Amino acid sequence: MNLYEFNKAGYASLPTMSSDRIAANTEALANWIIDKTALKSGGRYWMILNHDIHYYTMYVWKTSNAKTFALDVVDLMQDLGALKSIEPTESEDAYEFWITGDDGETRMYLFFNYDQGVIEI
Repeated sequence: MNLYEFNKAGYASLPTMSSDRIAANTEALANWIIDKTALKSGGRYWMILNHDIHYYTMYVWKTSNAKTFALDVVDLMQDLGALKSIEPTESEDAYEFWITGDDGETRMYLFFNYDQGVIEI
């Protein structure tokens, strides 16, 4: 069993996040977007990635309201299944969303700044 499989099992056993916890974590996500990433690198392009199922969603951030952006990201994550956890990575360069999907599988979706992955010509 590798670390990801171990984490999947651990997060699967957690209860679904309460609306209060989701709101608090959404606020923290909005602050992270501003404080940790967007102001340092521009923060125009963002991605949500899950390699297991080849899930990729790319955002082009055109609003100045980080709270609205964070709410949209969390809303999309809730559409994918039951939220188990929303938390920054250890290095604080991304956010992890642990979600149990309708298929019963718990997966981690990574949300991160993707400015360096887009080339504008």
